[in-house]
Amino acid sequence: MSRTDRSDRPDSTDRSDRAERLEWTGRSDRADRPTRTDRAQLILVGGVVVAFALVALVLLLNTALFAENVATRGLGPGPDRAADHAAFADRAAGRVLRQEERVEYVSWADAEANATDGLRRIGAAVRTREFSEHGAVATMEPDAVRPGAALVQNDTGGFRSAGGTANWTLADSTGGIRNYTMTVDADGTSSPANATDAFTVRIEGGSEVWEAYVYASGSGTVIVNVTGETCESDSSVATVDWTRGTLDGCTFPFATDGSGRALSGPYDVAYLNGDEAEGTYHLVVRNRTTDDVETQHFGDPGTATLPRRYHTVYAVRLAVGYEGSSVDYDTHVRAAPGEPENTSPAS
Repeated sequence: MSRTDRSDRPDSTDRSDRAERLEWTGRSDRADRPTRTDRAQLILVGGVVVAFALVALVLLLNTALFAENVATRGLGPGPDRAADHAAFADRAAGRVLRQEERVEYVSWADAEANATDGLRRIGAAVRTREFSEHGAVATMEPDAVRPGAALVQNDTGGFRSAGGTANWTLADSTGGIRNYTMTVDADGTSSPANATDAFTVRIEGGSEVWEAYVYASGSGTVIVNVTGETCESDSSVATVDWTRGTLDGCTFPFATDGSGRALSGPYDVAYLNGDEAEGTYHLVVRNRTTDDVETQHFGDPGTATLPRRYHTVYAVRLAVGYEGSSVDYDTHVRAAPGEPENTSPAS
């Protein structure tokens, strides 16, 4: 058995010297291998760098948006805002007229004065807002107001005149018809064998006549028959929007001739067989002369007599302007809410 020479093995003195050299040079036995601590530090430093990059990006975007906002304010509103102003004037005038036609004015002067005053108040408020917020000059001034008469029956009853006549004329040679609605109660409405014997709304324009027949169905709903086509309501009490030509989502033509063309004005409005149905109605007609409305068939404004008639505004024309640093816009807007599209508009 051979023996190993102990002189080939490193003794404790050699190991001590090597450790001392490593300590002197700052190295360890595993200096060339990365540790878990080293990797964690790298991830942490990388996350901090990404966070700073995101913060810097957000700051840059905010700065760009702020600069664009300030620049836009300096340039002022453009054509789109001018068009919005004209559209707003149309809506505002329509709202004023709808409110005014519910007030029973005794005189035309009062109706005209209140409507124009309301429109001027709105115009002044808009002018102040646009100047303070956008540095623009916005104008909205009524320059033409057309007289009208509201014809109403706001308690359910037969469609007869104030004197009890079943076949009668509401308006003769009127310049226009708008916002014409009617409620019909089938429980008080007949179901004639022939539609022509039913309650009839009659519009005459030029040499043409348009008629609509209103009666109750066998199941207790309301039927509107126009030129042989029928619309039926969903319930026993129905609202007919004549100038829009609708009954519970069903549509029909209003004030057209046999070929579907709009009747030309002026217009006569009449009821036939007014004792064959019950309900309420509201319409506004354009006064061409003081004799347009058959006043003998209506009660006076503010009385309990049905039906009644009173003064109101039929239509208004506004002079609309918008002036900013990048736009100079002037136009006219005519408002006649509820006026049918297929009839000739009153001037």
